[in-house]
Amino acid sequence: MKNIKQELDGLVEECMTISEEYSRLKNGIKNLTDLEPEEFLKQLAKYGLAKEPEKVEVPKFVAEFFEKIKNDLDWAIHYLSNHANKGCECNRHSPDLIRWFVNPSNKPIETLVRMKDGYTVKEPRYVIKSLEEDISDDYLLSLEYRSNNGTYRDYTEDIDKAFKFVMKEEAEKVAVLVGGYVEVEE
Repeated sequence: MKNIKQELDGLVEECMTISEEYSRLKNGIKNLTDLEPEEFLKQLAKYGLAKEPEKVEVPKFVAEFFEKIKNDLDWAIHYLSNHANKGCECNRHSPDLIRWFVNPSNKPIETLVRMKDGYTVKEPRYVIKSLEEDISDDYLLSLEYRSNNGTYRDYTEDIDKAFKFVMKEEAEKVAVLVGGYVEVEE
């Protein structure tokens, strides 16, 4: 008999907890309807009813461009599309921005739109490209010295596998040593 009473007490307590939680959510959701759409989604996420959009990571020059045009994004995308399709290296925007915009792997239109939900700035990384004729499209893979004739021979065509530098000055010094030049990884 005592077990049944304990079970009933436990069930009553659980029902009270569920009822209190329901009231809290109901009141919270009622208050949510007065919010702007972005804030509404954040509050839904707070209650576990929706996910907050993931922030995209973009290069600094894209973030700077976005801050200038975020209130007229449609026009800016149209403008960039026209200039990119004409192969225009316009003076108004950096060549880096145009190159970023025409690279389909960047998903530029989707990225610019998603930036409205927030973004982070990707710190630039620097790679060293070879100046030697036979490997002029290759990137330095490692800082290990591997050659019989006194040159570095650890190169790759894949920029994703290339050795990345955080500091441009450091990359420039190594580039002089290995006979290459510095590029910003996009």
